[in-house]
Amino acid sequence: MTLRFPAIDDFSSFCQTLYEVGFALGGENDEGYFSPASLFTSRVQWHTGDPETDPWIWRMRVLEERDAIAYGKYFFRKSGWITREWLPFFIATRRKGRGLAAMYADGLISAMERAIYQCVQENGPVSLEKLKRHLGVDKSSQSRFETALASLQGNMFLTVTGETRKLSAAGEPYGWPVSVLDTVERYWGGDVETQAQKMAPHQAEEQIRRRITEVRPDTAERVARKIVFG
Repeated sequence: MTLRFPAIDDFSSFCQTLYEVGFALGGENDEGYFSPASLFTSRVQWHTGDPETDPWIWRMRVLEERDAIAYGKYFFRKSGWITREWLPFFIATRRKGRGLAAMYADGLISAMERAIYQCVQENGPVSLEKLKRHLGVDKSSQSRFETALASLQGNMFLTVTGETRKLSAAGEPYGWPVSVLDTVERYWGGDVETQAQKMAPHQAEEQIRRRITEVRPDTAERVARKIVFG
């Protein structure tokens, strides 16, 4: 059975599509799988500032107004969406029952990733700007920091919880908004990990692959693997 989705012309229909599909790419490039952008009508336009029809605003509006949709760099190290229903499947598949300490011991997590995670765990939710300051990230370590941050989201350890802006000495916000991150367990509740622990990784993978086929039967294997494993 191939799933069919109606056109998206406002925020409500966008959220409904996410609930129905379960997981999707966040931008206009579907990477050979699926992005809600493929369903946008001409009414939907980027960067207009209209909360009902601007997908750029929807990114944070979803997190503010919906309690069952996660946003982060989950696929291809790019932004994507996963509903609360599907989070345990991806945690089971990508972590395979291991916590961050175990993955670090196995050489699957870098020292930078561990430092970022510990900082978020101790201070979260924390903005990117504060996270960089805590860790002393400079130009020489910026690339490693960004790679580690994407990996932690891909392995379902961190998730985006919203945005914030820097504050001036007078307490006034200024500059571009920056992402705020927290651990997946703290933001979504420990039951997501509990549910994941009850799943065999290969069975969780099978469920994800089944949904991929339902959404797009011609998805290439290399793309499917990227969706499954990040």
